Amino acid sequence: MIMPGKENPVKSLTTEGFEDGSEASAAQGTILANDDLYDDFYASVYDKLAQGIERSAGKVALVMTQWKNWGMEPANLRVLDAGCGTGVASVAFTKLGAGRVIGLDRSESMLRQARNVTLPATTLKQEQIDSIEWRKGDLLNPSALAGSEVNAAIVFYFTIYYMKDIDAFFRNMGVWVAPGGFMVVEVVNKYKFDPILDSASPFAGFSIQKYADKRMTKSKVHFDKFDYEAEFILQEGASTAEFREAFEFKDGSKRKQKHHFVMPDIKNIVNSATYAGWTYKASLDTTALGFEYGFLLFFTH
Repeated sequence: MIMPGKENPVKSLTTEGFEDGSEASAAQGTILANDDLYDDFYASVYDKLAQGIERSAGKVALVMTQWKNWGMEPANLRVLDAGCGTGVASVAFTKLGAGRVIGLDRSESMLRQARNVTLPATTLKQEQIDSIEWRKGDLLNPSALAGSEVNAAIVFYFTIYYMKDIDAFFRNMGVWVAPGGFMVVEVVNKYKFDPILDSASPFAGFSIQKYADKRMTKSKVHFDKFDYEAEFILQEGASTAEFREAFEFKDGSKRKQKHHFVMPDIKNIVNSATYAGWTYKASLDTTALGFEYGFLLFFTH
């Protein structure tokens, strides 16, 4: 039983399949940051930590339903999965009939996980597998895609908050997405969303924040090969935040890393997109998917 105002207890898990080797402990004595933390080790544990596969499928279903309501047939979709990570959403779009999907990410390790782990675990037919392209690229690089190469784009998870220049990002999206196309950006209420990972929560898909006297920001999980701790820190002024992670392995070695987020208010994100030529259409909250204070912002171009 979780007591209000207390840090949630450690949830024990036994999960095989993590990447061993030097990269897991390569950060001994250092703190990895945005540009280098998405290596082979982190790619191998990412989905186990986030446990977001079912939620991602739910988000994709919501998005596809909305797009179909606006007249887009799935088979005609050319979707950019911006910051695709391990490719979970890319696969989900393909399962629901998207004609083509480009999974774009800066991390070759995450793309390798998508190709070698996520994709083989699916029931996709060969022609569906062939319709997915995994591409390494930077979302702030205008040449990552060709002009009008896609007609829809999704920006899921915290991808938008990694952008150092959100205006440049939305301008690039406006070039890559063909006129008349769609974009969906996932955002959170940074003051109220639950930063505890599902893998550390005693109740999957259920937030215990409303029963706590103070916002709970720490995650702890026991895995078979390491102990894991994380903390979300909204910094003074609330325009930036950090997500700090620590791994302690059975041999005593440690790995520490820090995600740095630029977190403008939601209205400022909408304003930036609008200034870049996008038209805000609607928003859906993700409470029904077990994630309160998360939203999907829909734009047309």
